[in-house]
Amino acid sequence: MDYLTQQFIAFANKALKQLQQIGDSISVHLQKQTEAINKANEAKDKSEHTTPVLRAELQIPESIIDSKKTEDTKAYRLQKWNFAVAVLTAVLLAIYTTLMYFQESDLNETIGQNQILARQARTQSVASQRSAAAAINGIDNSKKQFQQDQRPGDRPGGTVETQSTTVLSLEEGTSLR
Repeated sequence: MDYLTQQFIAFANKALKQLQQIGDSISVHLQKQTEAINKANEAKDKSEHTTPVLRAELQIPESIIDSKKTEDTKAYRLQKWNFAVAVLTAVLLAIYTTLMYFQESDLNETIGQNQILARQARTQSVASQRSAAAAINGIDNSKKQFQQDQRPGDRPGGTVETQSTTVLSLEEGTSLR
């Protein structure tokens, strides 16, 4: 795996852990809300059976106001952080996808060029084999012509002269020493 992929996986794992923590937090809040609803229902049931007691409170205690502000601030910061992580993940994913697209395009272009070079190499190989065959054929023809030119009976005057001729033959797979 390349470095960018490893970094992306590490980032995704970190984001997954944070999402799990958020899910756990939501679960706890839902459980508290369910308990509060159950208590409210129980209180309602009790209030229907008993005479209501009215208590008027003119002022909310400061401690309750402060705790509410603290909870709201924490929730707001968590939402901002989650949004930032989501946006960053989307941007990184888009960048990674774009890079992979260009890499694939370059790879396809390189493959096409390699295929062209392979075809040219095969064509050159066939041409070289034909050229070698033509050279061997030319050597064979020259050899035959030389032998015909050196026959003693074919000379004018009818005299036979003996000459020592050495003819070298190169066939496929042989070499001179």
